Amino acid sequence: IPFERTSLSPDNYSLLLKNNFGIKNFLLFPDRPLMYIWFEIQNIIIGENSFRSLIGVFLSSLLTIFVTYLFLSLFFDKKNSIIIIIIYSLFISKLEIFHSSIFINSNIVSSLYIISLINFIVFIRNNRFIYYFFSLILYSIGIFWYEIGVFLPVVFFIFSYFFRNNNNYYFKKSIYEILPFIIILLFYLTYRSSGAFGYIEPFP
Repeated sequence: IPFERTSLSPDNYSLLLKNNFGIKNFLLFPDRPLMYIWFEIQNIIIGENSFRSLIGVFLSSLLTIFVTYLFLSLFFDKKNSIIIIIIYSLFISKLEIFHSSIFINSNIVSSLYIISLINFIVFIRNNRFIYYFFSLILYSIGIFWYEIGVFLPVVFFIFSYFFRNNNNYYFKKSIYEILPFIIILLFYLTYRSSGAFGYIEPFP
């Protein structure tokens, strides 16, 4: 108690000890190229320094909590947002991300997806293209980092359509708004499944 995985798996260690390939990670690891580039940067900054590792886990966890609070504050008042984020942070399933530097990666990419969602919602509400642009850029970075946001365009569509007057005009407008996200997603899936367009053995 609390119930959690208290050890790292072999693939976690391999990520922390991998060789440096730089931009070539896009060809060697088309499934998550930015994640592998991040681990190379993290290994340079943190290495085997336990104190730096602790600071990295703390700051990345704090980032995730903060951006989640910003997301909640779009729908709830400050008090309720804080209560929800406290409950969120104490979920048993969340404890795993607080005990090793390997999860700095997960915290950062999760935060990028949440910030992308925040920007898209603000765009829908204020109709300012700059927020849409940032949402698209952050989603593009996220999908080539770690594919946990693969279904996020569906959430974008829901916000785009149902937070407006749901008629045919806004249905078409919503389709157009998520189309660039779908194109990026399809490109990523093709790039991944083809092994960087045939450079290496295709990924499942």
